[in-house]
Amino acid sequence: MALEKRGADWHLRPLGQRAGELQLWRAYSREEIPPLFGLEFSTAIWNVGFVKRPGHICLLVTLDKGGHGEDFQYKDHFTSPTEFEWQSQNRTGQASADGQDIQNHAARGIAVHLFVRSQKKRAAGGAAPFAYCGDVEFVAWRGDKPITVQWKLPEAVPARLRGDLACPPPAWAQPSWREGSRSRPVGDSDIINGLAPAHPDATRIDLPLQSIVAVAFAERRGDDLQSRPGRPADLRGEGDSEGSPVALRTGAV
Repeated sequence: MALEKRGADWHLRPLGQRAGELQLWRAYSREEIPPLFGLEFSTAIWNVGFVKRPGHICLLVTLDKGGHGEDFQYKDHFTSPTEFEWQSQNRTGQASADGQDIQNHAARGIAVHLFVRSQKKRAAGGAAPFAYCGDVEFVAWRGDKPITVQWKLPEAVPARLRGDLACPPPAWAQPSWREGSRSRPVGDSDIINGLAPAHPDATRIDLPLQSIVAVAFAERRGDDLQSRPGRPADLRGEGDSEGSPVALRTGAV
């Protein structure tokens, strides 16, 4: 680790990371962002949420709009760990120069960089830094003056940052208690059997009764134990006419 000074504070930096190189999910102060693009910091240019420089657009988003006037209550939020919904300034229309650069940024060779923080100030005082969420991709938009834009992130927000950034968990990790389903903790053999994604944040799995075909039961037939795929009746406790299930490879439901 190396010790480096950022503003009035000292921070540890992993060795081997070059200064001036954008690093996904690293925190940057507003003043640190311009030098990443070979630019000088200027309050007049960088003290706003939408900054357009040659070949780049930077979105600097503060999620908590407390203390902002009514004209600045933009509805910015994560809709999933890989998607962010952002609202433009009220004067920006789809047909405007900025609107067309947003929609056609990839074709025009413009990289759109998303920086997000939860609040403007730190609890201990001073300006809060922004987490760099990557070079995002335009997905869709709606409305006009302001425009609401859906952006796709290059990779999912890490679990360690989701709480601070008010980012919802991935859809597969949200328990569902719909009729006709069972929800239970994920086990290692679920991943082996293809019932759950191999993801370190996985905690639960939803099992529609009509689609459980990969669960293997061991059942006694005479003096032998034989395996067969699980059936919805097994989970409803109806048993099996030809044998009784005695073990479930993926664990108890």
